[in-house]
Formats: sequence, structure tokens, C-alpha cells
Amino acid sequence: MPGPLSKGFGGTISDYAPSKPPMVPEIVVACVKEIERRGFKEIGIYRVSGTEKQATELKVTIDKAI
Repeated sequence: MPGPLSKGFGGTISDYAPSKPPMVPEIVVACVKEIERRGFKEIGIYRVSGTEKQATELKVTIDKAI
């Protein structure tokens, strides 16, 4: 199976789920870890809405990292 974001952000979340339990897509695991690490302290995702530019930059960063 190709990497979870090899298709970019197209498709559905189930397209990225592994076939073995816990069947949580790697992108979901990575996002939760990052939020736990710094998300509640950062202005953005939960505290103040980010700009479209910031959202696009985050998507590009995630595509490159995984």
C-alpha cells in the first residue's frame, strides 16, 4: 500500500486506513501526536482559526513528511 498521503488530500479517510487493526490512518495518528505535543499551546487549530495560507502550508508539510 502506498503511503497515506501519496494521493494527496483526495479520496476518503478510509482510503488511507491500514488493513490491520487498529485501522487508524497514519495521518490521523500523526495529527493527534502533534496536537498533543504542541497544539493546545499554539494559536491556530483550536485557539484561533488559521488563515487559508496556513492551512495550505500545513497540508504541504504533512504531504512531505509522510
